[in-house]
Amino acid sequence: MESNNHLWTCSEIRDIIIDCFKRIGYKLIDLIRQHANKHSLTITDSIRYSPTFRWAFRNEPIHPVAILFLKSYVTNDLVGIFRNHFNTSKNMHKHLLPFMHECSITFKNDIWKVRNKRWKNRRSELGLTKRDFINYRKNFPSSSNTNVVGSVPNRQITRSNEHGYINPYNEFQCTEIIDYSSPICTDAQFIYNV
Repeated sequence: MESNNHLWTCSEIRDIIIDCFKRIGYKLIDLIRQHANKHSLTITDSIRYSPTFRWAFRNEPIHPVAILFLKSYVTNDLVGIFRNHFNTSKNMHKHLLPFMHECSITFKNDIWKVRNKRWKNRRSELGLTKRDFINYRKNFPSSSNTNVVGSVPNRQITRSNEHGYINPYNEFQCTEIIDYSSPICTDAQFIYNV
């Protein structure tokens, strides 16, 4: 089954993602070695054991921070790596932002384009056309919509379908980036859930 979660667990794509993260990790090690102001002896360890890169070097399940990084979010973990090795925030930003840009291009070329090409090949194998996607709801109504079709206007049915899927990786209320025991996090969860 194809889903957003499947992208991170698919064995074919996972190998590509791991290779991509390892290459980016090594580029980051080289970048920090060239420009670091402090802690030059711990550069390799601070990157290889960070949640963003550790999973790729140790062949563990992908970490949620790495998924955010794949989506081009600047994570606290990545900022922490730069903060540990640069004295000033100006110097840190001077190297962090171009690094993020390079990572975004790498992800696009090495992961998203490969995945997109494979999807187009799969779509051709299945004989799917644009019309199949346009008429999907008509051809495959869900069981919850078939009970309601006669009694609810079409506009309300469409609105209910718009919010039918919630991506679990876009739920930023208190992910692993934030300490769950902090009072701010628990208050935010309370307010969010009320």
